[in-house]
Amino acid sequence: MDALTNAKFLQASGARWGASQGWYYKAINATPGTGIVSATTAAFSATAALVEFQNTAPAASNVFSFPDYVKLIVSVADVESAAGSFNLVTALDNKLRYSSGGTQVVLPGTYANNYGPAQAQRTGAANIVANGPQTAVFAGALVLNAESATVVRTARSVVKVGGATNFGVVGDEFVFTFGSGSDAGAGAAKTGTTAAIYRQNLGFQSIAPQSSLAMHFWCPNITTGVTVELDVGWYEMPVT
Repeated sequence: MDALTNAKFLQASGARWGASQGWYYKAINATPGTGIVSATTAAFSATAALVEFQNTAPAASNVFSFPDYVKLIVSVADVESAAGSFNLVTALDNKLRYSSGGTQVVLPGTYANNYGPAQAQRTGAANIVANGPQTAVFAGALVLNAESATVVRTARSVVKVGGATNFGVVGDEFVFTFGSGSDAGAGAAKTGTTAAIYRQNLGFQSIAPQSSLAMHFWCPNITTGVTVELDVGWYEMPVT
């Protein structure tokens, strides 16, 4: 194998091993076919987000959360007063920032698919509890508490450039991965009036206990939020 193929193979092998240990979780919004509406945020706001990960593990546990991917499927298009674009910034913070709004997709310690052995067999010297994930996931028109002084903005993307009346097309899929540079993929058009898949690699990001990762969304000239279904995957494991 060439170097790039070998790197991808090794990364996939590591991911499968983590899943086999019960460290991997997946979730989607509660009702397939029924999406979650975004806010009408027209410019970057540190207190508005579309998706929020919160690692609720006890601070002394050393259980970190590692996002794998986030997929957004447009079920109802947005409305714009003039041409706009789907903009994104991610931010890591050492506090739990969710305040209100949107939908809580994952309740820590209760549910999420576990692609591995029985949760009671999860390894890590009991640092990870046996009854479910420690990561809370929120989506929609989220209102966040203010950033801390130590917040780090970790990724920036213009995901899609819209037409005169909307950027989202019903059936569009926006796929955000959190991997190495070898996963960046080939370039593709950022416009389109037929449903398409738009991919962005946001790089590796780790969420410490009692910390959060916000995915801030905005679209200039938006007047009605876009409605999306959510599909998300992440790892949780003790880091020593």
